[in-house]
Amino acid sequence: MPLTAKQERFKNGILAGLNATNAAKDANYAPNAKNRDNVCGVEGNRLLRNAKIKQAIDEQKAELSEVVNNKRADILKETMRIAYAPNSPMVSTGDKLRALELCGKECEGGIWTDKIGGGVDQAPPLTPEQAARYAALARAENVRLSKGQDEKTA
Repeated sequence: MPLTAKQERFKNGILAGLNATNAAKDANYAPNAKNRDNVCGVEGNRLLRNAKIKQAIDEQKAELSEVVNNKRADILKETMRIAYAPNSPMVSTGDKLRALELCGKECEGGIWTDKIGGGVDQAPPLTPEQAARYAALARAENVRLSKGQDEKTA
């Protein structure tokens, strides 16, 4: 059975970041109550415990999370494309360096982090596996770049 219009407005209020009391107010629960804040607080808590509403909120959060993760993956893919693009007037060295920096912050464990306290960079320690992987990636990229240079000079 679908949610009522009020329950739907309550769910949307919760998803928008409102607390239960304000979501209940926005959904127009107890509009004429003398002590509306208290009534909406009780009603909001009751609505949050409602299995149907709880399930609808969880489903909507899962959908939103999937959309955010897909966008994040798309952005990372585009950033990597810029980072490894061949030199051209469209992609400057500065663009490539910034893209590499952003990719480094995003990758698992982060290669580096932002400056903290006193301008000192704090990088998380790399595991031996991570260090080997990054070294292999760097060697592969150097080979790819040197091949590109050889093709240009030939």
